Parts: sequence; C-alpha cells; structure tokens
Amino acid sequence: MDSKSKDILNKFKPGNILIAIAIGLLASGFIFFQSFDAEKFSQIESANLWWILAILLLIVIRQLAYMYRIRYVTLKQLSWSQSFDIILLWEFASALSPTMVGGSAVSIFFLNKEKISIGKSTAYILITTILDGIFFTAIAPIVFLLIKFDVLFPQVNETLAFFKNVPFQMPLIYFFFVAYFAYLIYCILFSYALFIRPYSIAWLFNKVFSISFLSKWKLRALEECNNLAIAAEEIRGKDRTYWFHLIASTLIVWVARFLVINALIAAFMPVSEHLLIFGRQVIMWTILIFTPTPGGSVVAEFVFPVFLGKFVTNEALWGPLTFFWRFLTYYPYLILGAFILPRWIKRVFKKEPEANEVSEKQT
Repeated sequence: MDSKSKDILNKFKPGNILIAIAIGLLASGFIFFQSFDAEKFSQIESANLWWILAILLLIVIRQLAYMYRIRYVTLKQLSWSQSFDIILLWEFASALSPTMVGGSAVSIFFLNKEKISIGKSTAYILITTILDGIFFTAIAPIVFLLIKFDVLFPQVNETLAFFKNVPFQMPLIYFFFVAYFAYLIYCILFSYALFIRPYSIAWLFNKVFSISFLSKWKLRALEECNNLAIAAEEIRGKDRTYWFHLIASTLIVWVARFLVINALIAAFMPVSEHLLIFGRQVIMWTILIFTPTPGGSVVAEFVFPVFLGKFVTNEALWGPLTFFWRFLTYYPYLILGAFILPRWIKRVFKKEPEANEVSEKQT
C-alpha cells in the first residue's frame, strides 16, 4: 500500500467515527431533554407499523438506486457486490466529512482501487455529483411554484422553546439563497466545463487563483481542471439511454431520501401536508450542504425540529424523531462502513504484492 492510500485511509480512524457519533448524539440528546414530557412521550408506543415498513422500504429503494446509478455510470464495470461496497464506503466517507466537502474525493480513490482508471473514476464521480447538484438547483424553483413562499420557511412559534426568542426566519432565508446560488454557480460552471468546453474553466481558475491570497491553492485548482478535462473526454459520446438511466436513478435516490421523513412523521401522527414537508426538506438540505461538521451533525439535529416541528404536533416527540431520522439515515453508514472498510481493504490490496512481483520479474 502506497503512502497516498495510507493518508486517505487514515481519515477513517476509529476516533473520527466515535467523534462523529458523539457529536450527533449530544445534539439529539439536547433536543430530547428540551422537549421531553413523560405523559406526551407515551404516544411513541402508538406508531403505525405500515409507515414504519414504508420507511424501511424507502431506505432499501434509495440504496438500490444508488447502487444502480454507480453501476450504470461505470458502464457495469462494477458488479452488484462492488457497487454495494462503493456506495456504503462513499456514504461512510461523507458521514465523516463536512457536508461542504462530502465524500466525492475519497470515492474517486475507492473506484480507482476497483481497477477503474483515475480518469474514468474522476469522470464517473463528477457526473454523479453534478447530477445531484442539478436535482437540487432544479427542484427548488419547482417547490417555490407549488408552495407559497411565506409557509416554506419556519416561523418562530413552530419550534423548540429554546429557539422561540431567536428571530431565525430571515437569517434562514438569506442563508438558503446564498447557499442555493453558490451551488447553482458551481453546477453551471462544472456542467459547462464537463459537457461543453472542458478547458474553459482552466483559464478562469488560472486567473482567480493568481490572486495573491489564493495562489497557494493554484496548483491544486489546476490539477482539478486537468481531471475535469480527462472526465469530459471519458463521457463524450454517451447516448440518451445512458443519461436517462442516470437522471432517473438520481431522482429516485433523492425523492426516496426525502420521503423517509414524510413517512417517519406520518408513523406517529396524522399528516395532511406531505407536499409542504417535502418542500421544507428541499430548503433544509440546501442549507445542510454547506455545514462544516461531519455529516452535518449538530446542524442537522437542530434544523429538523426548526423546519419540521410544525408537523410533529406532540413536542415531546421532537427529540426521538430527530434521533430516529439520524439513526435510520446517518448512523448506519458509520457502523456498516467501519465493518466493510477492513474487508474491502483486504480485497483490493491483496493482489498488489503479487502484481509488484510479476513486474519485477519482467524487468
């Protein structure tokens, strides 16, 4: 194993996993004790089994859609088993990284170790990242067309008592639009470079990163431009069927992710505003994209009752539902990733010594 591989795998130390879990549990625990009421808490026993099954089904659908997408984007160079490993490890990396960084860079390493060239690995991950970005930047305007603006952002009387004296609505609106337009510019730039003129962004980055206080990142920026050009070459000539499958699987991935929360709330109380719950999640996730904590921990636990507390009429359940949401969609990747990573390392690195011996004999 080379030093670069060791540096990447060092990100997955047990200490980092424990820190990520601890941060999330502390935030969930704070919300739980802020809203706890023993009498009202008993409602948790009346959960609707059908909605619980719907949650599990949605999680399975999302996982399968992710696997299908990574397998199809690689032109089926990955088996279903390899796709399962790559998606879990990608989510594992994302859970340990700030959401503004994500696990994309590490996932290129994972694909490359599955005997896919670095150019193709970069291309495939860039395609999926841009498709996710296009989904978000396209779905937000649709949400604003379908739902009135004044109900999309939470009011102060809808959330925890801890926040009721905090005028957070306007800051949330400002932060959403800053995050949205930053993401939109990112998607436009990289889509243009990937699909139309791959070398155009190199000229822009060369100018921007020549500014004195940005110059130390210039080399890395130009390396990314080179990777982008390689990626553009790899995807050139792909037909409509290829893109249809990728777009459809991306839609399924994100719609299933959002509907988990709809089903989770409906499992414990009647819900009549499913579209509004879905719409608020679009706003919520756009904000979460730019959080600096591992997997969005702390921020995610607090924005759940802020954005969705209105629909959980029993305040005593805000804490448990926040925990259940993270338990179903975040913690499994930390736990499963910790088990799968050693097995994956053993599988992908076991042939390297043999390959080195063969090359030495040939020389």
